[in-house]
Amino acid sequence: MIGGQRRVGPGIPSVLVTRPPRMISPCKACSNGIDMYNNGHRPRMLISNDDGINAPGLRALVAHLAKADLADIHVCAPSSERSAQSHAITLGRYLQCYSADVPGAVKSFAVDGTPADAVMLALNSPVFEGIRFDLVASGINRGDNCGLHVIYSGTVGAAREAACKGIPAIALSLADHSARSQEQYETSATLAVSVIQAMIGVIQAGAEHHQQAFAAGTVVNINFPSRSVGPVAGVALTHQGNGCVFPKFLEVTEPAGPHLPEIDEHTPNLRVFRNYAGEMRETPAVPSQQQHASSWRALLKKQQSSSSWRQWVCQQWLQ
Repeated sequence: MIGGQRRVGPGIPSVLVTRPPRMISPCKACSNGIDMYNNGHRPRMLISNDDGINAPGLRALVAHLAKADLADIHVCAPSSERSAQSHAITLGRYLQCYSADVPGAVKSFAVDGTPADAVMLALNSPVFEGIRFDLVASGINRGDNCGLHVIYSGTVGAAREAACKGIPAIALSLADHSARSQEQYETSATLAVSVIQAMIGVIQAGAEHHQQAFAAGTVVNINFPSRSVGPVAGVALTHQGNGCVFPKFLEVTEPAGPHLPEIDEHTPNLRVFRNYAGEMRETPAVPSQQQHASSWRALLKKQQSSSSWRQWVCQQWLQ
């Protein structure tokens, strides 16, 4: 398993803490915020993703969270797959939003937009009127989000949108692109519940350094190993790597068909290309997505009590 592009051993989920760039204070940017520190209410969670509201990863996550009864679960996700949308939002047209049935959720809505659109709508519209979310989880994604893929990822983009608004956020991914049934997400969903329970415990504890970290726009990015590597051996806090896929574009000479609906065959000098799988390379200079990961690591180490986030997660997984 490669976690954040650092090899951490077989069967070990990786935890990467990132911080997105900010230009204004997220707590001032939005009326939503961390509300659970002082009010003691039942936690309220928002679930989104980039694989679409019908994706098995999201369904498995909601089902396991509902079974654990950790929080009131609400869902707002793209109506269809919107992978690799990063933090894109929709401008120039209306967003359509409609109710959807997601077993285990209090309310669920599908949005014909990007992952960031879905989270932005959930936090800043009457869709969930009167609800202030304490935690936003994005996933479980089909395929890992390591290295520079966190920049392209719609899964991370959805979590980052929440973090930009000062709400604790977590991105969850399964390192298995072949996982297309809900049963294939059972193990990662079970582990995700332990991580989320730990995060809720940290938020409720209200430690000042944790409040500051979340208010600063921290995103916790977790990659679960594929079941093919064997049983889960533990958890590792990793650094974001600099691995990136360099695509291989090949020119398409086949006639236009339903897979190319946007192509006008009468356009002169038209050339069509398809993005085929390329190769993974390490890049020498990368834009940082973890300016404060080292300080977060220090904060985790500073917490030596049983309520420590890191220790809490390890305890849950070792039980």
